[in-house]
Amino acid sequence: MAAIEVKGGQVSIADGQWYQSDRSQKRKIQSPVAQSQSSLHALKNWLEDQLGCRVSSRCVYMVSLPYTDVPSDWTMAGCPRSLILDRTGSKSPAELIRQAIEYEGGGASPLAPAFLERIVRKLGGNLDTAVIPSTTFQEDEAAQDHLTDRQSALLQASRSLPRIRFTGGAGSGKTWLAVEKARMLSKEGKRVGLFCYNKGLGQYLQDRVASWRQAKPVFTGEFHEYVRGLGVPDGQGQDYFDVEVPRLLKELAAGMAPHERLDAVMPHERLDAVIVDEAQDFAPLWWDALLACTTHPDAGEVYAFMDDRQDVYQRWGGAPADLADGPMATLVPIHIDDNLRNTLKVAETFKPFAGDYFKPRGSTGLPVRFVDCPADDALDVAEDCLNALIDQGWANNQLALLTTKDRHPSTWTTSSAAQRRSIGGISMPLRVSSTAMCWGSRAWSGPLLSFASTGSRT
Repeated sequence: MAAIEVKGGQVSIADGQWYQSDRSQKRKIQSPVAQSQSSLHALKNWLEDQLGCRVSSRCVYMVSLPYTDVPSDWTMAGCPRSLILDRTGSKSPAELIRQAIEYEGGGASPLAPAFLERIVRKLGGNLDTAVIPSTTFQEDEAAQDHLTDRQSALLQASRSLPRIRFTGGAGSGKTWLAVEKARMLSKEGKRVGLFCYNKGLGQYLQDRVASWRQAKPVFTGEFHEYVRGLGVPDGQGQDYFDVEVPRLLKELAAGMAPHERLDAVMPHERLDAVIVDEAQDFAPLWWDALLACTTHPDAGEVYAFMDDRQDVYQRWGGAPADLADGPMATLVPIHIDDNLRNTLKVAETFKPFAGDYFKPRGSTGLPVRFVDCPADDALDVAEDCLNALIDQGWANNQLALLTTKDRHPSTWTTSSAAQRRSIGGISMPLRVSSTAMCWGSRAWSGPLLSFASTGSRT
């Protein structure tokens, strides 16, 4: 890539000062070499903001003087003759520019054709009134925070309801609402427990709460950590955690005096309110056991944030959560229809999984491409996709590989192998995480490679 400063008229230089002459006058001008250098620097910074990565391809600054003859042996510090296109060179400059890029340009590699296409699209400044993309991913983040703030109206409008089930798809801001509800109740002086099942989500909730200086929940984290803190012993097997643990917890709670129904972190504080994020991950028997540990099991405040179309951990036998007769039947349903966290391209692609009332509100984003392959070939196909993206100019830290990890039997080998070796023979800081990230994470400005197995094909 070359940045070329063009100066018309007769151009000369004397004692380091550049001059430009026409029929009427000769005047001082800035160094066109310095201007070209500054323009190239500004262009690379602008492209970095637009594309999300540094331009590492070979680039050169040049000067074109289409009406000035420059001797072939002319040179100056910082500007060899090959960087000047004079009257002769400007008539047919393509090969001279290519040679200047090749021999004088700074950078690690040639400009990839696919990356060039992305640059051209940005430089073209196309205006499509049907699509209004954000300028940068920082603006996407700001827009999403604004949209999430709109969801807080749901908390204000429902503050007089003591038991609520907030239902929405991934990316609808449920976790943000759960944390905000915990903050509101804690500021009211209530003893709040903020629960979840997933370890990663538990750590995220703890990180969010850790920054609060005052009025924190008395417990934040995984349900089983809370149970251990109350004295229920560890065991083995899924039946132990799904059936035996809640039985032991209820027995423990039945023998407690009201002031003993406490959390492990602050043993003299009672739970006045229970908040559960990703509540569909809770086994049915956990609910009664958890509420038994509160001051008012039948009248205490309970807020469940859930996606009733998910059953990742098979809590409900592969069917949607039982909301008619199950433990959440008494909770008032409030539906959250807006998808805030995903680009329009991703949201529209997966809309059939999200229900009829799903409304994507994110930025436009990159197009989605399906890659059909046998499950056994998923890792090799992933390598091909990653290599293609790298060839297009995407930086290593802009690529994310999403897998179902060991939650799906047919992906055990593939996901573990992906973490044991480099992808495509390239050691890279590649993000590898659960496919839940595809829906629930904050905006991702680079490509997402998501591999989820359905039957024998991926």
